Amino acid sequence: MTVGFILTAPDIPVVPMILALLGVALVMPILIYPFSYTIWLALDLGVHRPETPELLEAALAVTNT
Repeated sequence: MTVGFILTAPDIPVVPMILALLGVALVMPILIYPFSYTIWLALDLGVHRPETPELLEAALAVTNT
């Protein structure tokens, strides 16, 4: 948005800029969801370390498949 304002400084096209930003606001969360979810899960696992029973249950589930 700031770049758009700077590039069109004296006569800012409000309606096209709002439509473009609305499109970005609708599309970007869908595109970056897998990456943001992975980063959030990594941070959560760093803060809340899995306990030994959870690790054993996960290892058992992997060996049974």
